[in-house]
Amino acid sequence: VAEEVLGLVTSALDSRNAKVQVAHLSRKLNLQEHLASIGRMSAGLSHELGGPLGAAALNMEVIRAQFLQMTQLLEGIASASPAELQERVAQVRLHLKAPSQFGGLDAALNDTVEAHERMKTVLHMMRGLIRRVRDVRSERVDLKRLIEDTQHVLAGELDGVEVEVIADPECALADETLVGQILLNLTTNAAHAAKLLPSPRVRLHSYRSGEFVVASVRDNGPGITSELQEKIFEPFFTTRRTEGGTGLGLAMCREYALQMGAELSLWSVPGRGSCFRLFLPRFS
Repeated sequence: VAEEVLGLVTSALDSRNAKVQVAHLSRKLNLQEHLASIGRMSAGLSHELGGPLGAAALNMEVIRAQFLQMTQLLEGIASASPAELQERVAQVRLHLKAPSQFGGLDAALNDTVEAHERMKTVLHMMRGLIRRVRDVRSERVDLKRLIEDTQHVLAGELDGVEVEVIADPECALADETLVGQILLNLTTNAAHAAKLLPSPRVRLHSYRSGEFVVASVRDNGPGITSELQEKIFEPFFTTRRTEGGTGLGLAMCREYALQMGAELSLWSVPGRGSCFRLFLPRFS
């Protein structure tokens, strides 16, 4: 009996030590993952803001140089002859309206405004991504109506795309604003993906699945490889950077889903398109 008790105690101690070690390793892994995530977000944010900041700084130098040149052109204008006055006015107009590659003041100002708007967009999306929504409302959400509203709002984005809507009259227990934002982001992405191939199609679907209701957005685009699927929800990861994509849309969609206690999943096969599914608690 003593040997059995000793064996049980030893086994229990070994088990406890193993659990402590596992917990310690888990904390270290979580910390490393957290630090890696911060590093990726910091690098992405620096990249996203670096371009517009550089463009704004360059344009400010152009604006300064153009103002100096126009000041010189306008000096002594009161005593200029009509011919000289006409020539100076023509030169000022040229400086104002010249294309950006020639350092035009008007173009430089427009480029600066666009860079400012780009930075505002990135920072606004970052705030939405890192700031937990404290007042998420759980209410009855009519998915069919939200899908129809999404199709209406994105009529321009969906122009030229065959849109199929299969919306069962299902209701979810969720935050209507957040669900609407998720559907807008997913449908916009689906339209862009579908337009990469001939005969673009997008399907918006809502249906019941056990205790959940599902809102899905599917496209017939080129699909996403398994390597990219592992990164698709990471902040600042995008395959449309040259088209102005920030790589924050899907990261925000996943964050919104987590805030509502929902789940956002992806199915995709290269050559067969992609399908995002949002699983929401069913309203009963």
